[in-house]
Amino acid sequence: MKKPQVMYILDPLCGWCYGFSPVIKQLKDEYSQVFDFRAYLGGMVLGDRAGTINEKFTFLKEGALERVEQATGVNFGDAFKTEMLDKGDYVINSEPPSIALTILREANPDQHIEIAHDVQNALYQNGKNLNDPKTFLPLADKYGVARDEFTQKFADEAYRKQTFAEFQMVHELGIKGYPSVVVIVGEQGYLIGRGYQPYGQISETLKKIKEDKLP
Repeated sequence: MKKPQVMYILDPLCGWCYGFSPVIKQLKDEYSQVFDFRAYLGGMVLGDRAGTINEKFTFLKEGALERVEQATGVNFGDAFKTEMLDKGDYVINSEPPSIALTILREANPDQHIEIAHDVQNALYQNGKNLNDPKTFLPLADKYGVARDEFTQKFADEAYRKQTFAEFQMVHELGIKGYPSVVVIVGEQGYLIGRGYQPYGQISETLKKIKEDKLP
């Protein structure tokens, strides 16, 4: 019998998703025998919305990171703060890291959550440029994708189209904020998290769904 699915809807550049990452990892550890956990990409910053921190995302310098840290307990790494935040010339653009996630998830369908976590850590902990495909080569190694294969797929228009089709699917679900968590049981979907939620709250909801909706 097909397991119900937990849809974790995120954007790799979403700071609140970075804060939520330990929560969704813990939930997977607890409930992976009951639910399939999959990560879906929302496409938060695309096209004309993309730009440098100094041009379009000055709020990141005005207390936004501190609010995430205080609410979630995560820390943004010094490398990100000094190399990207302070300099302000890093381009915020969801497209490149989302394409990388599409490639890595395709090869590892049971490790969506871990891959999303590692991509966000590359930026927010280690200050790596998510617009550069070379940034993802160590993750390609980790997740069993040959470097040449990853590089070829990253430049392949088919993977860009696949990624944008996923953005559209998420949009059609009516998801407008990240992170969001939806549980699919049969043909029924339940939105159980919109924005950051603590572990205990979502765990209780999943427990209730398991007890009330599953045989």
